[in-house]
Order: sequence, then C-alpha cells, then structure tokens
Amino acid sequence: TEENQKLIDIFSRLSGENTVKHKFWLGNAYFNMGRYNESSNVFKTFTKDPEFGFKAKLMLALNSYFTQGAESAIDYFTLLMDIAPPDEPDFSFIILSLARLYSEIDKDDIALIYYEQYVIHEQQYGIEDEVLFEIATAYNNNQKFDQAILYFFKITEKPRKSEYFASAKFYIAVAELNKGDFEGAQSGINDMIYQNQLLMETINQKYYLLDKYSVLRKKLMDTNLSEQEFTETKTKLYQVEKALNTTNRLVQDLYLGLNPYSLKVLESVEAEYLSYSDMID
Repeated sequence: TEENQKLIDIFSRLSGENTVKHKFWLGNAYFNMGRYNESSNVFKTFTKDPEFGFKAKLMLALNSYFTQGAESAIDYFTLLMDIAPPDEPDFSFIILSLARLYSEIDKDDIALIYYEQYVIHEQQYGIEDEVLFEIATAYNNNQKFDQAILYFFKITEKPRKSEYFASAKFYIAVAELNKGDFEGAQSGINDMIYQNQLLMETINQKYYLLDKYSVLRKKLMDTNLSEQEFTETKTKLYQVEKALNTTNRLVQDLYLGLNPYSLKVLESVEAEYLSYSDMID
C-alpha cells in the first residue's frame, strides 16, 4: 500500500510528463489502493494505445466489478472476449473471469461452459491446481459428479503434490458416495465436510511443508553453497522440520472423534501422503 501511494504521489506531480507506461502504473496503483473510479479515469485516457490499450480496457472491466457489480463486469469482459484475438496473453484470464462472474450471479450452467473453454485454451500449458480445484468444486456443487471427479483426479494424479491434493482426494470420495445415493447421503456429507475442513487443510499443509523440505534438503547438498548460504538453508530446514512435527501432531489430534466413513477416507489420504514422503526421501 505504501509503495502504491508513493507511485500515486510521484506520477501526480508529473502529470504533464507521464508516458503511457507511467499512466498504466498509476492506474494500477489506484486500483491496488481500492480507488477504482480514479483508476478508471486514468485507464480511459489510453484505451486506443497500440501497446497498452487492451490492458487498459481489461482494467476498466475489473474496475467495473467493484464500482457497478458482477453484471456490469460481465458486459465488459464479454466485449473484450469478442474483440481479443485468441493469442492475446490475457485471453484465458478473460474466460476465467467470465466463469467466476457467472458463478457469482448463480448462472452456473453458463459458468461451467466458460470453465470448459478455459480448460481447452490452457490445457497445453498446464492448469494450476487452484483453478482445477475451483472447476471441480463448481461441478460438484451442481451435482455433476462425474465431471467433478475428473477434475479432482487431475490434481491427485500429478506426480508433484500440491496443497490441494488432500482436499481433492477427500472430495473424490464424497462425489463417489453422492453418485451412489445422493438423496440419502447429502445431509451427512455436508456435515462431514464441515467437521473435517480443518483436518483437510492440515493435511494439505503437510504436503506443502514436505515439498519445501525436499527442496531445501537438495539445496543443502549443493557443494557450491557459501558458508552463509549453507547456514541459512540449514536453519530454514530445521524450521520446516519443526513445522512438520507440529502438523503431524495436529493431524493425529484431529482424527479423534471422526465418524467411521470420514476417518477411513482421511486415513487413506494420510497413507498416500506417507507413500509420497517415502518416494522423495
């Protein structure tokens, strides 16, 4: 926030000398400060610029969400999608924004269409687990369990585990149960998800810490490290080891009192975590 305010102060004093790039930075600084109307006023001045014009329009779309709401932002992003070439660097962001905006106004069928378009556009580059989890959850919430499982599997089948792995494994089991007896299982499943959210988050944290531990340990074996770098890496490794031990104890405490089904599912997730741990040791 302090850096943004400094940019605003500097560029405001140089108002007559600002380049388009400077204006772009100024508009972003206003945006980051939550001053959306002032941000829009800046971006409107260079929407026809050959280099920054499209980015200016994109920021106007984002500003409209905060000043006029989701439906106004949908109008902006739809227009941008119509005029943007497919090789536009921000094209996938436009598609994903439309999916999220339609989801926000409860037009889930349209949202899912845009999510699928995003997947088609981005699959050659690889999709982040955060977005895969978002898409899977959207399908799950709309009782499209086969599609939900497909996207949860895209997370769990990756060789490198992310912080979304445990939750994805858990929700696969939930979706499978829903497929078998939706009417009878829905209430109990909702309770189970609520009760075990902390446990899933904790297991996710274990994967994050384990991956960090592996990276630091490999770095420690680098013979080219200076004495200072070696000491700093060793200290970080020790801190991660402590955090892992604390997380392990918390997981064991959280297992107490779980209902039999959720305990079985989460213990299987924990077993896979241990298998992954052995694999990278």
